[in-house]
Amino acid sequence: MTGLLVKNYGIKKAAKLSGVSEYTLRAWERRYSIIIPFRSESNRRLYSEYDINKLKLLRKLTERGIQISNLSSLSINDLKGLLNRVDSEIISTDEKYLQLYDIASVDKTINDSLEAIKNFNEKKLLLILHRAYKKSNFLEFVENVLFPVMVKIGYQWKSGLLRIAHEHFTSAVIVKFVLKISSEFEIKNKAPKIVITSPDGQHHDFGAIIGDSLAASEGWKSTYLGVSLSAEDIATAVNQTNSHCIFLSIIYPNDNPRMEAQLLELSKSIHDDVVIIAGGNAVTGYKDILTNINAHIVKTPKHFRDTLKSIRNQIRIDKRENYEKKYL
Repeated sequence: MTGLLVKNYGIKKAAKLSGVSEYTLRAWERRYSIIIPFRSESNRRLYSEYDINKLKLLRKLTERGIQISNLSSLSINDLKGLLNRVDSEIISTDEKYLQLYDIASVDKTINDSLEAIKNFNEKKLLLILHRAYKKSNFLEFVENVLFPVMVKIGYQWKSGLLRIAHEHFTSAVIVKFVLKISSEFEIKNKAPKIVITSPDGQHHDFGAIIGDSLAASEGWKSTYLGVSLSAEDIATAVNQTNSHCIFLSIIYPNDNPRMEAQLLELSKSIHDDVVIIAGGNAVTGYKDILTNINAHIVKTPKHFRDTLKSIRNQIRIDKRENYEKKYL
């Protein structure tokens, strides 16, 4: 325990290790006295490993919707227990998809889509998707139509009712439709920037395309790089575009032995304030390394959208703080 209490980290390093911005660290200290860092002779804030571990727990709990004011009096063990209870109540991605699959079996839109897919009828499938989209917003369309269709296609392929050609056909048509929708979203010149791709060895583009469109629907300026890119290439794009965020689509496989090294290299090759988000069926297979690099793991399209909103709000706060430092 003694080693954990040694004050080793300045505020910039503490922010990178914990995933909590410098501005938020100061605000939590000032308003709630949650973490009171040691002060050096030159009045620099210094944080211990224990402080970092507690900050990580606080970040995860606030990401799950718990107000920081309700956490200020809890010990680190209390925070761990609360996080375990909260996570046990969150439906896993696979369970979410299974529920959508069951619901979809009685939904006319889904069944009509499946009929068009079985016959490789692109025109009919596009018409069905268009009608469904007009009845909802983009997030609802993704969660209630696109994902259930892809899940059901996957199950029918695995059970021998459909061929792999049907799955590829479905993905190609949906990607074409989604890209058309994305082009209609209005993106402002000063919009926050995000790079969207998948790491080397991840060849499925469906999750990345959906992530790209969801980001655009939230007003983000997205740079879509395609799939299966090296850490070096991803970092180059992020740094050259001055992006605030990266979304990594991780769908299959969930046991790539090179993934840990790739993610570590990516984390070290980008600026400290760039946020990494990861989502997809296989993301749980890399949970430890993603947690280690302070990535945000998203489990549903809504979770991804809410995470983008939270990051955007933090960007606004940081800009305001920088302005105040410079001019006030």
